[in-house]
Amino acid sequence: MVNNSSKNNLSKKKNQSFLRSSPIINRNYLPDQTINKIKYSFRDNNDFPSISLINFFDKKIYFFIQKELSHLKLIHQKNPPLYSYSRSHLTKYLNSFFNREDLRNFLAKISERNVKKVDLSYSQFSHKDYMLLHDLVSKEEKDSTRYDLIFDLTPNWNKEWGGTIFYVDRLGNHHPILSYPNTLTLIERKIIKRKNNDFSSEDSAKLTYYLKYINQHAKNKKRLLIMGRIITSK
Repeated sequence: MVNNSSKNNLSKKKNQSFLRSSPIINRNYLPDQTINKIKYSFRDNNDFPSISLINFFDKKIYFFIQKELSHLKLIHQKNPPLYSYSRSHLTKYLNSFFNREDLRNFLAKISERNVKKVDLSYSQFSHKDYMLLHDLVSKEEKDSTRYDLIFDLTPNWNKEWGGTIFYVDRLGNHHPILSYPNTLTLIERKIIKRKNNDFSSEDSAKLTYYLKYINQHAKNKKRLLIMGRIITSK
């Protein structure tokens, strides 16, 4: 008789074997010519360097990610008036997945930087949740450029319900992030140095962002997002 622990171990081994033998990124994005077009589009807007790639992962891989996320325990975090949402760290398995060499190499080609690590967490936003202007830059960050990464898993979302992520530049322009399932968005932000050329918690980025308040029309629907950054070097 096979116990639950043995079944879980077998399942994990099957998943690991499946991931090793499967291409994880949509094949349409992999040709060099396509990558060059993506890189050009990413750099095309000086005020808001970004790119959103729809249907980024292979369908089987996307279903695998959804299944893995369903096992996470989320903790609701609230700090009025700054934010309200539920969050969980990724499992070691999912962290390893998002730090695969082929994914880091793809992001390196787009950003034209050496991607050392992908640092992400999982968030859910439901009715009454929001995130006001938020700056992710910490005093430990010494690089003058950072790259935010957003992976959207939200099905059938209506923007009239709120929940859209907006990046705001220093001129006050609001740039919405595309909300569509299996979409990966990469955003470049320039960190502004202080006059003494020193970084501290008071530093700000050229672009800050917020997630619009989710209203009652969303009912029991949720925004599902894997969010974080890629840690790079030149």
